[in-house]
Amino acid sequence: MATLDSIMDPERNNFGLLRLSAAASVVISHAFYLATGDDLAQPLSGLTRYNLGQHAVHLFFVISGLTVAGSLDRASSLRSFALARVLRIVPGLAVCVLLTTFALGPWVSTYPLKAYFENPLTYLYPAQTLTLAKISGLLPGVFDSNPHAGVVNEPLWTLKYEVLCYAALALLGATGVWRSSRAFLVVVGLSLVILGPITMVKTAPIDGATVLVSIARLWLCFLFGLILYRYRAKVPLSWLVLTLVAGTWWGFGVGTRLEPILTFVLAGYGAVTLAACPVGPLRQWTNRTDLSYGVYIYGWPISQTLVWAVPGIGSGRLAIVSLLLAAFCGWLSWLFVERPSLRARTTLSSWFRGRQTDALGKVGHGNLMP
Repeated sequence: MATLDSIMDPERNNFGLLRLSAAASVVISHAFYLATGDDLAQPLSGLTRYNLGQHAVHLFFVISGLTVAGSLDRASSLRSFALARVLRIVPGLAVCVLLTTFALGPWVSTYPLKAYFENPLTYLYPAQTLTLAKISGLLPGVFDSNPHAGVVNEPLWTLKYEVLCYAALALLGATGVWRSSRAFLVVVGLSLVILGPITMVKTAPIDGATVLVSIARLWLCFLFGLILYRYRAKVPLSWLVLTLVAGTWWGFGVGTRLEPILTFVLAGYGAVTLAACPVGPLRQWTNRTDLSYGVYIYGWPISQTLVWAVPGIGSGRLAIVSLLLAAFCGWLSWLFVERPSLRARTTLSSWFRGRQTDALGKVGHGNLMP
């Protein structure tokens, strides 16, 4: 039976396609919310504890844990690992936030142009968002008349937790916990014991969830990705096992206190099983042209703009048009921002290595921190 280890090469898995599918699901789910202002209008709301968009976020974090763990193992240093994470997130986010603030904002705002640019919120929003200090900041007069009024780009809230997960993994690497099977299992056990019960607490819709519940929920998803990576040689890729996991989730999870944990397990195991399915040229294209991040960060402001421009637009129509426009923006973001930034990593890594070599020559290896 094939194992997860056999598909870890990007040419042999569909993780790029799965990320794109998750991003598309978030856009579709939010379109139903934004068209009506009713969170319960989102697909799967009421059927399971989480709606379609929230399930997609779980998938994102599991795949992130799985793939970023591999990035840590391949990195020449923690500095190189951190650089790779920064270049993957920050450039695309910066362009999106600046375009939203200084191009889209003045167009859709109820404020006159002069008043918009004189308002401190116009400059506070990009500062807070780019530093991840406050994702729910507002722009003056932007989307004020929409059913879900004033919210500029709500999905960005997950980026703070993504960065925290990266930091936690880097800490595990720096302290040696990642290399020690016993220490890593202790971390897993403590996470389940401490954070598992927190995920069982029912909160408001995700935009009103407490920080602690969000940390618990998303860290456990990311952690499951780390577990899958660490034991990849022993994880079977089996439709029978997936059926059993799905049956357990449906029969013993949905509607019970175990639903969150079983949901994360289903998202993770479902992801690696689907990642092995042959999908032809689509696999190569989605692994080499990663639109998922751009679709994710542009989807919400696109939907909000459509709701502003076409009052009363139906949920289905909004979902389709938003997805097409988000895919186009995602393609532009990948082509002109994200891919060049990732290519710059090689140059910057070489520069850092050169500086380290110079330092070795000046002070001697024994005086450098490991």
